[in-house]
Amino acid sequence: MVFGRRTHKAIVVLWTAVLLFVLVVALASAAFVRDQAQDAHDDGARRLAGFAGGAEAALNRALVSVDLRLNAAAQAVSREPALTTLGAAALASLVDRDLLVDSITLVDAQARVIASSRPGIAGRLLPLPTGFPAAVLAQPVPQMMLSTPGLNVTSSGTVLHAARPLRLADGSPALMVVEVPLSLLATLMGPAVDVPGLQLTLERDDGELLASVPRQDQWAGRRLVPTLAALNATAAPVPAPGRVDRQSALVASRPLLYRQLVVGASWRLSDMLARHHRERNALAVTVALMALFTLAAGAMGHAYIVRMTRTRSELAASKAVMDQALASIAEGFLLCDAQDHVVTWNERYVELFPWLRPVLTRGAPYRRLAEAGAEAVCAGQSLSVRLAWVEDRLAVHREANRVWEQDLGNGVFVQGIERRTPDGGTVSVYRDVAAKERRLEEARRAAEQANEAKSRFLATMSHEIRTPLNAVLGLASLLLETPLSERQRGHVELMRVSGQNLLAVINDILDVTQIESGRMKLELIDFEPQRTIESVVDLLRVRAHDKGLALRLNVSPPLPPWLRGDPNRLAQLLFNLVGNAIKFTERGGVQVSITHVAEPDGGSALTLEVSDTGIGIPPEALPRLFERFTQVDGSTRRRFGGSGLGLSITRDIVVMMGGRIDVHSLPGQGSTFVVTLTLGAPEDAPLQAPVVVPQALGTPRHVLVAEDNPVNQVVIQAMLEQLGHRCDMVADGEEVLQQVHFADYDLVLMDMQMPRLDGLAATRAIRALPGPLGQLPIVAMTANALVSDRRACHAAGMTGFISKPMEMEQLALTIERACAQGAGAVSLSRFGTLV
Repeated sequence: MVFGRRTHKAIVVLWTAVLLFVLVVALASAAFVRDQAQDAHDDGARRLAGFAGGAEAALNRALVSVDLRLNAAAQAVSREPALTTLGAAALASLVDRDLLVDSITLVDAQARVIASSRPGIAGRLLPLPTGFPAAVLAQPVPQMMLSTPGLNVTSSGTVLHAARPLRLADGSPALMVVEVPLSLLATLMGPAVDVPGLQLTLERDDGELLASVPRQDQWAGRRLVPTLAALNATAAPVPAPGRVDRQSALVASRPLLYRQLVVGASWRLSDMLARHHRERNALAVTVALMALFTLAAGAMGHAYIVRMTRTRSELAASKAVMDQALASIAEGFLLCDAQDHVVTWNERYVELFPWLRPVLTRGAPYRRLAEAGAEAVCAGQSLSVRLAWVEDRLAVHREANRVWEQDLGNGVFVQGIERRTPDGGTVSVYRDVAAKERRLEEARRAAEQANEAKSRFLATMSHEIRTPLNAVLGLASLLLETPLSERQRGHVELMRVSGQNLLAVINDILDVTQIESGRMKLELIDFEPQRTIESVVDLLRVRAHDKGLALRLNVSPPLPPWLRGDPNRLAQLLFNLVGNAIKFTERGGVQVSITHVAEPDGGSALTLEVSDTGIGIPPEALPRLFERFTQVDGSTRRRFGGSGLGLSITRDIVVMMGGRIDVHSLPGQGSTFVVTLTLGAPEDAPLQAPVVVPQALGTPRHVLVAEDNPVNQVVIQAMLEQLGHRCDMVADGEEVLQQVHFADYDLVLMDMQMPRLDGLAATRAIRALPGPLGQLPIVAMTANALVSDRRACHAAGMTGFISKPMEMEQLALTIERACAQGAGAVSLSRFGTLV
């Protein structure tokens, strides 16, 4: 989309701020890493100098100790000439045992042993490096000198020979020599060094490697270049290749007191800076994530700006459309917000109330408009009258659910309609009506109110009667399943039949009310006619069996899999006809025959025949058979009961469906009712109807029952247990939402009117749940029986609908059909069948 200058500027500012922030963080992090690297390097250098200094001090102490012992031995020989002939025992007694000194030997200038602490070598040549005796004797100042590495013939280990010159009693030159094992010097050099990458070396001043820690025996005796003296003249650690592994390192050196030896310490930079590298990498990851999050935040901000810009544009366009629409309507329009401040209006509103033009502004309180109206309408009257008019107008406005009228006195009679918006505001529409229109409107409204009051009264009474009637019929059914005497069983059966008759009267009166008010509408949907018809016959077959009657169904030829019509009304008219046939038949049976003829448009003309072998109908009674509250004669009412509404309702349903109903009857032989009607071709039905095969009645189910009436709870639980089902009982919708998460249920029987959260709200909440819970079958179980109630159940997502009071067979069939069908199909039949 094309952005305006303000939007483009906002996006530029946003991304500039984001990129500057990322850049500052990156630069600050780089500087921090650089400083940390320098600190790590300096700290490593200090530690390396400490390692070298420690090795230097240890070796100096050891060599000084050797020197002192050599000097003591030389002086002893000079003072006691006889020692030269006393042998090993005498020399060994001159010095204390010392781990550094392997032996002490007195040799002449040609390295021939004069005396030694090792017995048996007197007179032999001591294997000293070539030229070493001469070099020792040639010193201008007598002091200890160290040789190059040599081999100890006894231990085969590498040693250094330390020698001091002296003069024997006869004045001949001699040397006092000791052997110092290099392995012991290496131990002294780094007894506790365990630092990754650190290498300590003992070298001669010419670069010859004498010993190293960690040990590198394969390098012993090699000359390392450059020498430590050439590499590090300042004694400070310097970058250089490692002395042994030649990798990049920091190298420090320390000369010993004896000038031939130098201690070196090298530390690989990769190991010395390992901790810094880990911290640097962690910081780099952190900075990268921060940059990523910042860029993501920038992208979100960008999207928000774009969305807000688009929303503003859409709002502006919507407002323009609304303004045009308001300007085009003939009625005055006023919209106030929840605080009763003016939001918008149209010009027609100002034309109807011209005195409001000076005070009508956006945000103006509605009270100001009422006060201006009082000044115009009640002009010349007292202040108290005007104030009373204002308060009365405000009261009507706050109620916002009334239609009011006002004569403006200038030939204009205004009718106002005010309604609340979902956010608490008020929409007001005003129109000018003539007196005749007003009287007609009053008469129509009065009739609607009366009809509505009658409907509300009947619905309320139906609910209040059905609730206790459910307990009466339920308990009666349960009593009939227990051991009773014949007299008791007869009384209970009379109670059950009376309750069923009362229930039929209530249902018929509700249907008549719907028909009279014009509210009974057909719901045209694609459905399976065979299933609808079979469900009604299956339900009534139990009633026929109880009377010892045969109930047969013959469908020939087979019906189309799908047709279009109102399956509930088809089921209702068939239920009334078959139910009447069973009621007025004492012996024999009832035959239901279905035939059809295909229509060119894909529909079908159905013929439904219900024949019985009952009492029949006299010819003179046939003309008034379909009148309301009419039966053949008074004896029929007394003998069989009923309200005389069933056939009247059936006739009205047939007419609504565009069909006709006829009857043929002979007194004492039976009656045949014939219904012909046409059902349309399906619009969206599949080519082959899905087959839903309910499980056998009596399959154990786990049922959750939501019922707030304690008596009905007892009845429903007993009925479910009688049918072999397990059930859990809750008293309101909130408990239902909690319980479905704690146990696996096959079905929920849901009362519609419950405290806290009613059944419709609870059903919508369950349908919003993810996974299988959202598909849990739910059957409405309520004393409300109006079509509007069933539609509300359908809209909420319920699977079926069963009216109170319930019968055992009805409940059993409804449960099994609902469980077989699942949450995908909905039944609105009062008979509990899924159609």
